[in-house]
Amino acid sequence: MLSHGLYKRLNMETEYERRRGIDPVRHEQMILQYIEDNGSITRRVAADLCQIEPYAAGYVLKRMVEKNPDLRLEGTRRWARYVLSDDDSEPESSDS
Repeated sequence: MLSHGLYKRLNMETEYERRRGIDPVRHEQMILQYIEDNGSITRRVAADLCQIEPYAAGYVLKRMVEKNPDLRLEGTRRWARYVLSDDDSEPESSDS
C-alpha cells in the first residue's frame, strides 16, 4: 500500500482509508457495542463483525480482556463467549 501522503497529494484520501481497512481500535469499539446490545459475543461473531479472520478476532478479544477488567470469558471451546461483568450488584460496605 502506498503512503497516506501520496494518496493525499493525488486527492484520493477516501481510497487510502478504504485500502487501510478498519482501525484495530475501531474493532474494540464495535465489539464492546455489540456486547452491550446483545449481552455477549463469540469469537466467530466478532470475526464477522470486524471482517477479520477468527484467529485475529481471538487475539483482539484476548487483548481486550487483559485491558478491561469488566470484560470476561465465560465457557470454553465452542461454548466460549465474552461478557461484561455486572459490577453494579456488589453490596456496599456499611460503616456503623
